[in-house]
Amino acid sequence: MPKISIIIPCYNQAQYLSEAVHSALNQSCQDFEIIIVNDGSTDDTKIVAEQLLVKDDRIQLINQENQGLSASRNNGIAIAKGEYILPLDADDKIGQNYLELGINVLDKKHQINIVYGNAELFGAENKSWDLPSFSLENILKKNLIYCSAIFRRYIYHKTSGYNPNMRYGWEDWDLWLSMIENGAQFFKLEETVFYYRVKQQSMVKGIAKEKIKRQYLEQQLISNHIELYKKYFPDPLTLLRELDGLRQEKQSFEQYKYEILGSFSYRIGHFILSPLKFLRKLLH
Repeated sequence: MPKISIIIPCYNQAQYLSEAVHSALNQSCQDFEIIIVNDGSTDDTKIVAEQLLVKDDRIQLINQENQGLSASRNNGIAIAKGEYILPLDADDKIGQNYLELGINVLDKKHQINIVYGNAELFGAENKSWDLPSFSLENILKKNLIYCSAIFRRYIYHKTSGYNPNMRYGWEDWDLWLSMIENGAQFFKLEETVFYYRVKQQSMVKGIAKEKIKRQYLEQQLISNHIELYKKYFPDPLTLLRELDGLRQEKQSFEQYKYEILGSFSYRIGHFILSPLKFLRKLLH
């Protein structure tokens, strides 16, 4: 059995796929399998992937109708045999010693479930990716970890996998929170091990510019993990929009308020926390 399974979803990114796969093939640790998931691409993804299959028998290919990024990663992991999983998008790359360093940590530190490291941007921008320090409270406010962290397969199977209701992105952030809800602990390597391709119009930048999609993602993320958010924030509904400095109209959140703030569990939690909030105001 391979020690680690590298899952590479690809939708119409044939021009980048070989570079991503070769960054995996060139690893200092060679105990892996690569699963390419062709998500209904209409470009040359299938042709490029089949050419790569001939070069190394550790590469597998799944051809499927377009299902989206979350489903593609889930489908790849479903047939993975590795003890550990590394998701790698078809337009990104990993450093030559990433697998070796990550596996070494997971083999020795059994309390650790997820390993990542420093990262760099390349393509339209070329610079270090400044990742904030990890803490549980911080990751509830902002995604601190890129999509290509290495994690134990068993902690993934404790969750429902990548959630398809994160339609516009942040599905990796959602998964990290699901793993945290199942007791996951993180470890950050000091080395640069991941390279994120920045394109002129990347998905991440598109989300930042499209207010409606961002509102949807914020609401969906909190809704998916409402009990986790309520442990740390008395008013989780407004947390992310306040941090981003966004002005939301009441109508945009009316249905969400009805579903979340009107729930019995939230009203009980608010009742319990009200005296503490009052005392905190007095102390300040």
